[in-house]
Parts: sequence; C-alpha cells; structure tokens
Amino acid sequence: MAKHLLLKELDNPAPVIYKSDDAGKQRKKFRLELQLNHHQKIYLRTSDEQQTMTANALAVDIFNYHITGNPALSNSEVQALYQSNYQLL
Repeated sequence: MAKHLLLKELDNPAPVIYKSDDAGKQRKKFRLELQLNHHQKIYLRTSDEQQTMTANALAVDIFNYHITGNPALSNSEVQALYQSNYQLL
C-alpha cells in the first residue's frame, strides 16, 4: 500500500518555487482580502494570540507551509528555542 502511494506521489511533479537572486531588494507585496466565516475567524484569532503573531503573519505562514511543505517557526517557538540554546551555553 505504501509503495503504491509513494509511486503515485512521484508521478505528481512538485511545483517549482523560485527564490529571489537579490535578497537585498524589497519584494513586491500582494494585498489579498480574505472573507472568513465565524469559525475560521475564531481559529485565526486564537492561533495568532497563542503564537504571538499578527493574523496577517499567521496567514502568510499557513500559505508558505502549504506551498513549500515546510513549517515555519512561530514567534513563541523562536523565543523558546533561543532560551533553550542560551541555557546550553
């Protein structure tokens, strides 16, 4: 079963993600308006408070995760990692 699922995934080409060659230049931003239902709004507000992020930053992280497949650390996770590393010194 797992072999068939893996072979099926290999048949689906992964989207190509282009990175900017010049990291010093400011990227053009795209404004997007999301119309959320009540449950989505509650989820977004609860999650952004827990992760000490703005709702916009959380939405961008959700998009990035679905595009790249790699989760980004939230502000609280970065802070916890910093404190942990500091204690190891």
